[in-house]
Amino acid sequence: MLATFLLLFSIKVKTQSFNGIADSVLLKNAYQLRYAVADSAILIVDFLVAKKQIHDTIHYHALEIGGDAFWHKGSFVKSIDYYNKALLKAKEINDDYKVARQHGNLGYLYMEIAEYDKAIEKLKESMEISLKNNFDDRYLIASTYLASVWGRLKQYEKGIEIQKKALEKVTLTNDSISIAIISNNIGSNYLRAGILDSSAYYYNKSLLIDRKMNHQKEMANTLMSLAEIYFQRKELNKAQKTLVESIDIYKNLGTTSPLSLAYILSAKINAELKNYDTAKRFLLEALTLAQQTNSRNLISSAYLESSKVYKKAGDLDNAFKYMELYVYLNDSIYQEESATKIAQMAVRLELSGKEKEIELLNIDKKLQQLELKNKRNQQYGLYGGLILVIAFAGFMYNRFKITQKQKAVIEQQKEIVEKAHLLLEEKNNEVIASIRYAKRIQDALLTSQKYIERNINRLKASK
Repeated sequence: MLATFLLLFSIKVKTQSFNGIADSVLLKNAYQLRYAVADSAILIVDFLVAKKQIHDTIHYHALEIGGDAFWHKGSFVKSIDYYNKALLKAKEINDDYKVARQHGNLGYLYMEIAEYDKAIEKLKESMEISLKNNFDDRYLIASTYLASVWGRLKQYEKGIEIQKKALEKVTLTNDSISIAIISNNIGSNYLRAGILDSSAYYYNKSLLIDRKMNHQKEMANTLMSLAEIYFQRKELNKAQKTLVESIDIYKNLGTTSPLSLAYILSAKINAELKNYDTAKRFLLEALTLAQQTNSRNLISSAYLESSKVYKKAGDLDNAFKYMELYVYLNDSIYQEESATKIAQMAVRLELSGKEKEIELLNIDKKLQQLELKNKRNQQYGLYGGLILVIAFAGFMYNRFKITQKQKAVIEQQKEIVEKAHLLLEEKNNEVIASIRYAKRIQDALLTSQKYIERNINRLKASK
């Protein structure tokens, strides 16, 4: 019997172990497919989530991957739904790091659909949990996202304030990479706000670290930003020198879009220096690269700068031609942006409806729970009353049995007493009878008292 039990238990353990390994393999496949083949990843995720027996950690990661996949597909409502479920699972398994991560994911996604209030709320929650638990990486990510939200709202000072707090925190840990990233972000916000000196200070701080760590791409980006600052400050030679270094790095890295931006900035600098032919050459190269990447924004910027340069050079025909191209493309971009905003609004409306539906379901669930609680309380009251009745009945029955036993003992004792009394009375009668019998014998044998007294009196008289 014991051997059979152990065999069955061993089979069960091995089966559970095999299922766990299989689930892990499926999860890994879903993770690898979540961007490349999002639909396949979603199928795997839904299969895992639907399983009744699945490890909590695998369940959580499956939900997060589902959110990633739907995000990549542009299905923001579905993505938010999966991230919210992942958030609930993280809370259920009491994992604060995962909770902070999902608040961050939701915050970024709300930012992307222009739900800025919700984005701010979620990102602040992520930062608060991360700060409390010393999750430095999550705090850095959430604070960066939140600074981006304030940037989109053109409230740059709030973004700068958040990033400075993050910078103070990472400076204590001597995390050079994080210091460089945050310093760069602060520089970017100052540049957007038009505070050029502060922007240059933080960009240079970031550049110094990137040079030490030989981060080529980051160096090129920061150098181009510094060149923009010098250009706006009319320090044209310094701007040109800085930008040349940035362009050389971009060429070595083989990057296209940033190089196109650098060429446009170089054209602006050369136009200010009245080097119009050089400016035109840079704009032509910028336009070629922008068309290769099919970046409408870059192409639009190249058209606009070309129109300005040709106008400064006195070539009004080409200036007008490029302005027409710019206006036509810009209208197309505006229409796309309008369509995007409409799509975002549709997502927000759908999400709002879904949230209201969830709210109603939560209210209904609370009412059901309250009704169930009342029923349970009634049942507990009924059971409690029934238990009291049974206990009282048991007590009364016990008292009844004790009384019966006591009565039986009393009756028995009474019977014994009565028997003893009868026996005593019988003995009494026997004694009395014996006495009477003895007296009769005595009376028969002895001279009577009166006869003796009479003879005594007669003797006394004769004397």
